[in-house]
Amino acid sequence: MQKRNILLKMERRYDLDWLRVAGVFLVVIFHTMMIFILEPWAVVYIKDTEYVYGFKPVSSFIHIFHMPLMFIIAGMSAKFSLQKRTVQRFLKERFFKLFLPAIFGCLILNPVMTYIYQISMGEKTTFVEHLVGYFTKNPGDLSGIDGGFTPAHFWFLIFLFLFSCLGLPYFLKGTQKPFLLLAKPYCLLLFSVPIALAALTNLLEDKNPIPYFFEFLMGYYLASDDSYREALKRDKFGYAMIGILCACISIGVGELGENQVFGNVIPALVTQ
Repeated sequence: MQKRNILLKMERRYDLDWLRVAGVFLVVIFHTMMIFILEPWAVVYIKDTEYVYGFKPVSSFIHIFHMPLMFIIAGMSAKFSLQKRTVQRFLKERFFKLFLPAIFGCLILNPVMTYIYQISMGEKTTFVEHLVGYFTKNPGDLSGIDGGFTPAHFWFLIFLFLFSCLGLPYFLKGTQKPFLLLAKPYCLLLFSVPIALAALTNLLEDKNPIPYFFEFLMGYYLASDDSYREALKRDKFGYAMIGILCACISIGVGELGENQVFGNVIPALVTQ
């Protein structure tokens, strides 16, 4: 009966639906731009021969907030999912919808993609030789550019599955009590402090799991009480201006545009 009452009270979060749509759209834009950025750090498996310089600042701007946005939405979705599912069903769905597709992609799709990249770069190798190297070479930076193993774009699914498992002890505490200070004007910016410090660890470069895990937990916490949603609605324009300013500073100084230290304040916009 209690579970039924919870389901009746839950409302569809159309704002999150549209943010997911925007997030997927930005994936297409971002990776398309990376094709025309010929610098070594711009890792994609198709490259043009023309460098479009105007794409670099736009892609840098998207890069700063795009994945934090997706992880915060994922954290909020975990909260909503656990409100109407048992822990066992939650983990089962995460396993079949996240982990298995990621494993399939890493074992079946990525070897083909990296092989096509290798031969496009002039490598003289057969697919069988490449396949052996894919599973035996030192993976290095895990980009797969040298033909070694790579999770490629499936890293996001792997992270989500691991975060869902690692976050369970926190989730199972029940509804977290709201910290009323955070609902005061612009106090949600305090979330950016631990996330920025976590980003300084510089683990796996732009795929650093530590700040992403904090952002995932942040999303779960933000979904735990309506006072945060109301605070974001109230201050959304101010947060937007602060976020854009910090993103421009990050891109302008170059190095900060890579490690996302300032840029992580933007994801506070996701629950507006």
